[in-house]
Amino acid sequence: MAFYTSNALFRLGRNEEASALIEQFFKSYPKDEGGAVTSVKAMMLAKAGKEHEAEDAIQRAIEIGRGYAHFHHTAYNIASAYALMHRPEPAINGCK
Repeated sequence: MAFYTSNALFRLGRNEEASALIEQFFKSYPKDEGGAVTSVKAMMLAKAGKEHEAEDAIQRAIEIGRGYAHFHHTAYNIASAYALMHRPEPAINGCK
């Protein structure tokens, strides 16, 4: 649920609400199975111009998400984060 809601809030430009929801989620579910919420955080960081932090979140999402049945959601957000950082090559090939 946190994945869908934080993603929707981010896409609506309600970043403070999305960020608060993500932080609340991590307090209850630090593992973030599948990396989906971590990938939303990566998009938020990328949009804020925090490229190093976004890259760290991307790598963490890949690390915890690989092999998860719904990793495609995480991969899409990772590609979106790279696109927000104007990095087309990893946006296209980043999770292969």
